[in-house]
Amino acid sequence: MTRLKKEEAEAFELCSVFSGCRPGFAASLFDPGAVRTAKPGELMLRCGGQPSERKSLILLSGSAVVRPSNSQNGLIMRLAGPGDILGLASLFSVYGAGTDVFAAGERTAKFLVFGRDELMAAVSSDTTGRMGENIIRILSDKISFLSGRIAEVTGGTALQKFCCYLRSSASPDGCVNIGMSMTSLASALDIGRASLYRCIDALVDGGVIERRDGGFSIAKPDHINNIINGAE
Repeated sequence: MTRLKKEEAEAFELCSVFSGCRPGFAASLFDPGAVRTAKPGELMLRCGGQPSERKSLILLSGSAVVRPSNSQNGLIMRLAGPGDILGLASLFSVYGAGTDVFAAGERTAKFLVFGRDELMAAVSSDTTGRMGENIIRILSDKISFLSGRIAEVTGGTALQKFCCYLRSSASPDGCVNIGMSMTSLASALDIGRASLYRCIDALVDGGVIERRDGGFSIAKPDHINNIINGAE
């Protein structure tokens, strides 16, 4: 049986898809046999193929990047950390998402995989109805995220790129878990490491973000949006 560390079990239960569900609901769904591991650079999930074969995953530890299919060294569409759910849209799309998920950072990633049938069975068993609402919200947020990501990769300053990353990676309470080194993050954002540190210092000094273990917390989300939109 796969044994999880305390923080890995918490990452599963705190996944946004379970927000507002009854206590213990997430734990009741956990399937040890569905846990997988991947070393940095290894493929974790392919969000394409036949609809019946598609899977989604919840990241339990480590970090991951989402890239266009068949382009491991190309554009990074998303950086993910523990508790993030990936591949959800592909479960419902006719054509699939056309993206792949790879383990990133410096440590082995641990994750749980599931298909559409398992997901819909969980939704049906949720007496609060919140899980279905969460899925709609997550998919809606994905549309907003992709719009911002397009703007990020098609131009902008280093500060705008970093702010786009913060906004798209933040949890509902404004926390951003980096899950990788500053060197890896700078590379993912296609900016220099020195530029990244200057961005961090500027935002911290301005009270826009605060440093915390494993990352940052966003104190002034409106300022982040203004920087991205070029208003600051």
